[in-house]
This record gives sequence, structure tokens and C-alpha cells, in this order.
Amino acid sequence: MILAGYNGGPLYFYDSLSYVGPGISAFNKLVHGIHSGTYGGRSQTYALLVYLTSAPFSIWGLVFAHCFATAFVLHAVCRKTLAHHYLRPYLFVAAGLILATSLPWFACMLQPDIFTALVPLLAFLIAFDWADRSRWIRITYGVLYVVAISAHPTHLLIAVFLSALLGAGLWLLPAAEVTAAAAASRNLAGVAASVLLTVLINFGLYGQIRFNSPHTLPILMARTIYDGPGKLQLDAMCATGASTRHHPVCRYAGRIGGPGFREKGELLWGRHGVVKVSTLEERRQFAQIQFPFLLKSIGRAPLMQLRASLKHFYDQLFEVGIGFVGNRPLKDRPSKRPGYALKNDVRNRFRTSQQAKGNLPVAQFDRISQIVVLLTLALSLVLHIYFRERIDASARRLFALCLGAVIVNAAVTGALSGPLDRFGSRIVWVLPPCFFLTAFSLIRARSKMIPAHQVARNRAEHIETVSDGV
Repeated sequence: MILAGYNGGPLYFYDSLSYVGPGISAFNKLVHGIHSGTYGGRSQTYALLVYLTSAPFSIWGLVFAHCFATAFVLHAVCRKTLAHHYLRPYLFVAAGLILATSLPWFACMLQPDIFTALVPLLAFLIAFDWADRSRWIRITYGVLYVVAISAHPTHLLIAVFLSALLGAGLWLLPAAEVTAAAAASRNLAGVAASVLLTVLINFGLYGQIRFNSPHTLPILMARTIYDGPGKLQLDAMCATGASTRHHPVCRYAGRIGGPGFREKGELLWGRHGVVKVSTLEERRQFAQIQFPFLLKSIGRAPLMQLRASLKHFYDQLFEVGIGFVGNRPLKDRPSKRPGYALKNDVRNRFRTSQQAKGNLPVAQFDRISQIVVLLTLALSLVLHIYFRERIDASARRLFALCLGAVIVNAAVTGALSGPLDRFGSRIVWVLPPCFFLTAFSLIRARSKMIPAHQVARNRAEHIETVSDGV
């Protein structure tokens, strides 16, 4: 909230408005039955959250919702990990995250990325803190988990992986307080509920049972065309005599790598790219062909795609900066339609914000956050390797889930989309609290240990007592 206050409003990414307008349109369609505009190709769950938290007040409502959810989850994690006297460690961890990580930048941003890191934290709470809490706390865990998963498509894959990790981990290393089946099934129930929510929203908007929007951008297709075997599939698909040569994608055949289409994003966002020149009907055709195109491309040259995916995965693991927070203008134009004042308010706030003026200390925080993340990761690995037996089980499980989520996030976003610092930094801020909670756990375990000289004295007294008795 402090960063947003200094900025004069939330932080923005160049496509932040793609959640504001569609959120208004989706609300009007679902609640009032009024079709008032397009619904975009983004997460409708997050778009509706933007509208519901901001429309009654202003866009500040969304910032408060982000910060409150994050503070609540962190508080619950500290309470579960440390059990007693957790308030001071919680305040210490929260202050450290605010001052030295990417957390405040995402909590104050009009993007669903704040929920990426909440997915592993909530998975931990639902698995291990479920039985100890009241009904309302458990309902809150469940609602936040469903919203976090459905806020972005990549969150679903992360949640599925974490459910499998929980089941396998508890099967290999059983826990007294929870079974592998219970922990995994509760998390999978959250995954199923998020899928159902997404399908219901899309059915209300489009009258079809579908998981994604029919206007979803063909991001996977664009990625494999530039970095994988997609160009070979595109040329074959659009060759003379092919039955598919009249598809809208064929207007780009032979042009990839040429003037205007050298950069990886030009196929989608360039002057002659899909976003600028395609109609809604053509966008629907792109969405329909994307997955078959991807599968055929991989089948055509699987090793080529594998090499590209592994390279992107490696690059994404170390893309953890916040350099993406710039003053790039927002996409989309002001709206004159009634009921769209929120969208225009967001645009006006950006124009007068410190971000638009280039006055945010991005470079300084970028360097600090990267050092903190890498240092705490290295120290956490050392602690968990050399002091594993002394660390509380909750701290070990939390670190395993968070580290697994960071790795699978890099795999999903790097292999399927492409390395970008925003995708990495949105989740790596969970690693510093894992280190500090592990350290606090070790300190408490050491304070409960009986000193060596006391052990020797007790043993000597025991031997003397036995001798006297004899």
C-alpha cells in the first residue's frame, strides 16, 4: 500500500486495461444480461475480481484486496510453521518482504501475478493447517485458493503439480497429522472447483462449455513458430494445394523472420500482427487451431521443440528481476460507453502516476531483490541439507512446496511462453520467508536443547546415585 500511495495509484503493466474493460462487460452480461462489449482473452475470474473490488470505490479497492489476501496468507503460514510466539517473526518477515523483494510491486499491480505465489502457500495451508482451523478460516482458504488458481491459466498447472507433489511426498514420508490422500485430495478439490468456476463463467458469457475464451491469443502457436518447429508446420499447412492454405494464419507464412516479423512478439502485437489486423471471427479461428497446430509442430520435429523448451526453462529460472515495471503507455483507448468510467479512471491515474513519469526506484529494488532471492535460496538449501533433522516438519514441507512451485513456474512459463523477468519475479518472493521461517525453527529447536555440559552432569549424577544404591 505504501508503494501504491507513493505512485498515486496501483502499478500498471502495458496490458492491465485488458482486465478492466472485459470485467465490466462480463459483469453486465452475467448479472444484467446485457451484452455491452467484448470479454477479451484473459482470465474472466480476475477481470470480475477487478470490477467487484473497484467499482464500489475506485481501483484502490483492488490494491487493498491484493494486500489483505497476501497479509492473511503470510500470517497463517507463520502461525502454522512456528505455532507459538509467531507474531514478531511474522512482522519481521513481512517487513523484509516489503523492503527487499518483489512482493510489494506485485501486490500493488493491476495484474493477477500476486496470486502466483499464493498458490503454493495456500496449498501448504490446505494440506497441513486444515484440521486445526475453524470452519470460516477453512472456507477462506478454499475461496482464496480457487480464485488464485483461476486468476491465470499457468496457476492451474502449478496447482496440479503441487497436488501430485503432496501426494507423493506424504506417501514416501508419512506425516502423523495428515495422510497423503487427504492432503492431495483437498488440493485437487480446489483445482476442480477453479476449473468449474471458469467453465461456468464462460458458459454464462458465451453459451458454450469451454475452459478458455474463444478469443484467446495464440501465444503457444506464436512461440513454437519463432523458437520451435512451428515454422515448418506453418509452411506445410499453407503450401499450395493444402486444404488449410486459406486459414488466416497463412497470411504470415513466409514472412516470419522477414521485415516487420523479426522479433518474437511481432506475430501477435506487431503493426501487422494478429492483435492489430485480425477480426473477432479470425481470432476465434486462431484459438481453434492453436492446440492441433502445436501438437503437429511437436510431432514434426520433437527434438527441435525440446531443445527450445529446455533453453527457455533454464533462462526463466534466473529471470527474477522487476525491470518490467516501466512507463510504457497502456494499450487501449478511452471508452465513451456508459458504465465504463472505471476504465477511464485507470487510464487517468496512470498518466499522473510516478510510474508514468519514470520516478520509481526500479533499478535499485531490482538489484536488491535479486540478491536477496538468490542468497536466501542458497542458505535455505544449506540449512535443509545439513540441519534437516533439527528443522520443524512444517518448515521442511513449506520449503519443498515453494521450491517446487518456483521450478514448475519456470517450466510452464519458459517452455510454453518464453522467458520474461515478470514471470519469474512474481513467485520467487516466497523463497525468503521460507529461509527465515526455517532459521526461526532452528533457533527454537536449539533453545530447547539441553547443553552438552548439562547432559554430562546429569549422567554423572545418575551414575553416582546408582552407585550409592548399590
